[in-house]
Amino acid sequence: MTTREEESTFNVNIDGLKITINQIKKYDNLTNQLVSDTAELIIESDTSVRLAGFDMIETLDASTVVKVSIPKAITEIASDVFKNFYALEIVEYEGSYIDWCKISFENRFSNPLFYTPSYKKRLVPKNGFGEYIKTEDSTPVLELTGVDYIPECTFYDLARNKQYADEFPFEQIVFGSDIEEIGDYAFYGLNSINGTNSGLTLVDLKKCKSLQTIGTAAFSYCKQLQSVALPLETEQSILIKDFAFYSSSIFTNNFRLVLETDLVNFGHYVFNTIHSLSTPAKFLKNFDLTNVKNLTIIETDNTVLTPELFKNLYSLETLVIIPSTDKTINMLTDITDCLKECPKLTEIQVSYLNPDVEYKEFIIAEAY
Repeated sequence: MTTREEESTFNVNIDGLKITINQIKKYDNLTNQLVSDTAELIIESDTSVRLAGFDMIETLDASTVVKVSIPKAITEIASDVFKNFYALEIVEYEGSYIDWCKISFENRFSNPLFYTPSYKKRLVPKNGFGEYIKTEDSTPVLELTGVDYIPECTFYDLARNKQYADEFPFEQIVFGSDIEEIGDYAFYGLNSINGTNSGLTLVDLKKCKSLQTIGTAAFSYCKQLQSVALPLETEQSILIKDFAFYSSSIFTNNFRLVLETDLVNFGHYVFNTIHSLSTPAKFLKNFDLTNVKNLTIIETDNTVLTPELFKNLYSLETLVIIPSTDKTINMLTDITDCLKECPKLTEIQVSYLNPDVEYKEFIIAEAY
């Protein structure tokens, strides 16, 4: 089939914005039928301005827009501005990734990346990472300071952006103290494709005492992720939403999660493919334990071990229980029948807490 293209350009000025629409329509030469209809939307402004919408542009069919160019001058984006942009693939931005994080989004529906197809999400900032990547001991580190929110899909599948295909830009992320929320899919799939760097290996949130939310699948499929340090202290409880670290570190054998506060609420399937886990008992329900071989349970005074905690431990080989009272020892007989369902279990140990040691609640996990 041979086709012909018809291009048209429209210019509109609205609320201090110059908006250009480049429309490309392709027709079948034989039948004259429309084969494809795509558009690029270019927004320009020299002064700081709020982006309120495009409803007044009669010549714009939002459903055909595949690329939007947004200037750094945009400081706010209203809700539902991009609600009908379902064909959108590329969001080109004049500033840097960090500048993007400083835009005031009215809500998640203000973010154009919310509407892009999951396999084509791309934020392409012209200024990349600016001054925010440092080198420590020859390791490139992204320091995310001065921002309180990482919008949805900001760094989604980063290596698919052409400028990073040959060299992944950083291996570690250190968050500043201002961060309050990490949006859904914000760091999804940060893996190197062709470069010598391995992709994301470490996430440091220790300074983030204001952190409230880690979004759904925020770090999912970061396949080289080996270490995550959550805040050492918090001002409020932290919600870690569904699949936040799902299938991360599936190619490493030393994944480590450090948690030193009990003000954490877990969603479903936050982690998976863990084979070695040490955790307070109250967090057990938050893990997929199907592949766990070595399990250490640290019982705290406000937690009771129940048979339900030991279901589906098909791979369990070693169980270590560190009780806080004699009550746990008495309960071991109650879970005996459940443990019989663990066909590979060969060793059970009970070790009392050392009264001379101050124990903090922590989780250390190793994943396949």
